[in-house]
Amino acid sequence: MSKNYVYDVHIHLSEIQNQNFLNQLLIKEEIFFIAATYDIDDYLYNKKQYGSYQKVRIALGYHPNSICNFQFDEILFKKYLTETKYVSEVGLDFSKEHIITKQIQIDIFDKIISMAKDKILIIHSRCSVKECIHILKKYNAKFVIFHWFTGNLKELNLIINSGFYISFNQRMLKSAEGKELLLNIPTNRILIESDAPFANKIVHNDYYKQISDNISNILHESQIDSILFMNFAQLLIDHKNYLSNI
Repeated sequence: MSKNYVYDVHIHLSEIQNQNFLNQLLIKEEIFFIAATYDIDDYLYNKKQYGSYQKVRIALGYHPNSICNFQFDEILFKKYLTETKYVSEVGLDFSKEHIITKQIQIDIFDKIISMAKDKILIIHSRCSVKECIHILKKYNAKFVIFHWFTGNLKELNLIINSGFYISFNQRMLKSAEGKELLLNIPTNRILIESDAPFANKIVHNDYYKQISDNISNILHESQIDSILFMNFAQLLIDHKNYLSNI
């Protein structure tokens, strides 16, 4: 993957331990990052630390796992939503550890999407794909990326038929389940992420080339570099055109 074509739709910049290395990477400005945040405080911290870098976009988020630690402030969320085109990380998590807050999660996610339906949305959907899609379609959200998707093929088809994207990281591509998902996705719905430092501790240009090469090998698609770039470029173009017409 050419350095001019490198992007990462989901990364937690403030969680990366080697901040000196990260700052050098950002200074080189070879990678377009969408920085996910957990809540408003994390958004403000990321904005202060990384907002001045040319190819970093700070997304406003409220992670479903944050509910027990940080109260959702609808007024403040709406205020800061005006500053960004990106909302991440938001969604639902009905895994065993978090199912106890299911209804609270649904209520908050519904509020977020009602406010942010016209943004580029990056979705956490652990054990909750159908519920996420129901709320997204309720508000006619159009620009949606499901990150680190771990659902089944039926759920995958729901995502694709809704016109949404799936972003892949290296961990996903190492599993048989991840490879099967990739083989069942139209190539124009594939994006790439690192989800660093959780899926990968360090990011660099070689990391994104490895993702691209792995996708190419699995799909037997020699033009995957250009396809991955055009997918992201088309998402941004479509979003820009949409905003100009509302």
